[in-house]
Amino acid sequence: MLTSIKKTLLIIILSSFTHFLFAESSVWKVSKGNNQLFLGGTIHLLSKQDYPLPPEFDQAYQQSQLLVFEVEPDLVNSLAAQQKFIEYAMYTDGTTLSDVLDQATYRLLSNFLSVRGLSVDGFKTMKPGMLSVVLTVLELQRLGLAGQGVDEFFNKKSKKDNKPQLALETIDDQFQALSALGAGRENDVIRHSINEAEKISSTMQKIKQAWRAGDNQALLDITVKQSLDRFPGLYDALLVQRNNRWLPQIENLLTTAEVEYVLVGALHLVGDDGLLTLLGNRGYKVERVLSR
Repeated sequence: MLTSIKKTLLIIILSSFTHFLFAESSVWKVSKGNNQLFLGGTIHLLSKQDYPLPPEFDQAYQQSQLLVFEVEPDLVNSLAAQQKFIEYAMYTDGTTLSDVLDQATYRLLSNFLSVRGLSVDGFKTMKPGMLSVVLTVLELQRLGLAGQGVDEFFNKKSKKDNKPQLALETIDDQFQALSALGAGRENDVIRHSINEAEKISSTMQKIKQAWRAGDNQALLDITVKQSLDRFPGLYDALLVQRNNRWLPQIENLLTTAEVEYVLVGALHLVGDDGLLTLLGNRGYKVERVLSR
């Protein structure tokens, strides 16, 4: 479960949006002078039917000598990461979900889990923010949609090809952001997550269509606007703060002659706070990679 939980980090702030043409790309080249790197916007969970990936992803991979992920992929499955998850996900002071959720929300949660053959008692000490991610994971797994994503695909490929890897953050960085989700708005985040989980199949299809199209505006409209309106703290913690921590690292990569391939969740690229805009504002040339 741990791998899927990490990889569905951003899905919980997505909702339905319209269909798009497959015309653009979710891979970008960033350069200054003779130095360059590639930025790939990823979907962390895919199904077998989503492969092969859009050709731009492999084009960037073939031209790169070093891969950079959000977090070191192999750490996600480690015992240390599992222990970290428990440390950040669970209340340790005797607090339970029934203490922080109102009766109606607790009943809604209990019914949602019961229909899926689970008991709310199995989650009673989990923080609502972490639980909101778990609810999405459980539904994706139930629907058979929690398969290998872009990050895992290129992790395996780069190991086979002996290409080195780097990471932009640690497991602690990711779990700290997750553990704060919903603080002060526990009922809202659980209700929102249940509502999103119940329509996740159609949502995922539309997300993947937008991703393949490289339609940043569509992703921006639905994710950034909704998260800013409903959960501004969530948007700031999961996207803005992390993008600003990653930016100097990416700039440092652009001082080397080596060509790097940076793979991060697609939402990290879009909007005024996205990496594409931040890098463009700092004078880097940012251009789409289109299939040959």
